[in-house]
Amino acid sequence: MAGRGSLIISRNRARVVDRAWWRSGAPWVDGAQVAVRLIAAGHSPSDAEAWAGQLDGFRAADPDGITAYTASLVRLWERKFAGTDATEGARRWLEHRLDNR
Repeated sequence: MAGRGSLIISRNRARVVDRAWWRSGAPWVDGAQVAVRLIAAGHSPSDAEAWAGQLDGFRAADPDGITAYTASLVRLWERKFAGTDATEGARRWLEHRLDNR
């Protein structure tokens, strides 16, 4: 097993370790956080959700809970990180989720 920054690589598997957000939470939260970052990096909300949907916790989550979480990210980040790519990614994802209900 080798570790580089936020990646742990062993045999045929790589894992992302988010040391800045080390707290426990719902099993789908990490997938949601990565989805926001993928959208902020230029991926479509649909593609980001498809990626997150590979994770058991995200796939099993209540869709309304994910939408509510995304809405809370937008509100929080608009106050704390206005104008950032991450805030815009969260906003785009929220719009996508609300449009596809």
